[in-house]
Parts: sequence; structure tokens; C-alpha cells
Amino acid sequence: MSDENLINNEEVIEEQGPIIEEAPVEEEPIEETPVQEEDTGPKWYEYDDPEAVNFIGTKFIKPDYDQNAYAAVAGWCNETQKAYIIESEDGTYYECVAIPEPTFEELKERKMNELEFKFEEAVTGSFTTTEGYNMQFNETDCNKMNGSITLNKATGITSDYLVQADNTVIENVPIETMESVLLQMLKQYKSMHLKKQIFRARINACTTKEELDNVDLTF
Repeated sequence: MSDENLINNEEVIEEQGPIIEEAPVEEEPIEETPVQEEDTGPKWYEYDDPEAVNFIGTKFIKPDYDQNAYAAVAGWCNETQKAYIIESEDGTYYECVAIPEPTFEELKERKMNELEFKFEEAVTGSFTTTEGYNMQFNETDCNKMNGSITLNKATGITSDYLVQADNTVIENVPIETMESVLLQMLKQYKSMHLKKQIFRARINACTTKEELDNVDLTF
């Protein structure tokens, strides 16, 4: 190899320059996403006192509504008897709506039904006769006693048995005593029936809800 070629090779090597080492790439730290704690607070539909909340007007849009919320609102409707849930005419949602206020005539009818219940409750009770017997006195009891007396007198029987309110049987009771007991039973029934008619007249005379509410049906 000639000296000229050597010189040329050296020049080539010098032209390449020094070898540069690449600096190491630093990895960026990975930030961890914080875990969000689950909300354990009360939901909007959760309540302790049904009278402290009002869900009237609440809508549940189909099909992806909260089933738990719907159940809670439906339960509130049943508890308070203030509202009920209906489906919209186009079928796209459910809504909690108020129960319409009853008319005055409906309120009066309810009061009459309450009177009938209170009357039946009163005449299903018992009282103590002057002879010391504890007797029931509703219409059926009076009819049974009257029928027994009528039959005994027609067949010449002078005594029979009495059945007290607690189903205790009293035997050999004179017919005259049975007639006295029946008379007291009829008086007791008539007294309760008279009260019923007085209450009925008071209810019919009412013209406002407040007047109806003030009619005390205590026998």
C-alpha cells in the first residue's frame, strides 16, 4: 500500500469524528389513579319519617330508571295513602301523583260507614242484668231469647237455660226471669239504636268537613 493511500485513510477516519454515546432515557413515573370511595350516604329516596318527605311529581323515565328508587316511592305511597304511581299515556315514564281529595258526599258516606261499624261494635258487647246475669244484647241474641220464651210458654215448660256472654250456661231459670232478662236486653239494644239514629241525624245535618270531623261517634 502506498503512503498516499495511508494518508487518505487517516483523513477518512478523522472526518468520522469521535463516537458519541447516547444518554439513557429516563422513564417518567406512572401516577396512580386514586381509588374513589363509594358514597355511603343516604340516597334521595331513603327516609325515616314518611311524613317528612314528599315524592309527588317524581317521574321514572323508561327503560333505565332506578328500580330501588321506584320501590321506595311505591312503598311511601302505600304508607301514607297520599299518592299512587301511574304510567304515562305514551308509556314512556311512570309518575307519582296525588290521590284526589274526596268530595264532601264521599266524606259523609265514610262517616255513615264508621257509624255502622261503631254501632255493631257497641251491640256486640254485654251488660249485667238486675238478676246478675252477664248477657249479650244484639238483635240476634234478643230474637233467640224471645223465640225460646215463646216456645216454652206454648209447650207449657216453666223453666229453661240461659247462655251468658262468656258461654256459661245457667240451667233451670224460670220463664218469668227469662222474660225479665229479655226485657232488659231489648232496652239495652234500643238505647244503642237510639244513639245510632241521633248520630245519623247529626251527620246528615253537616254541611262542611269540619262539622263531620266534630261528630263524636262514642256510644
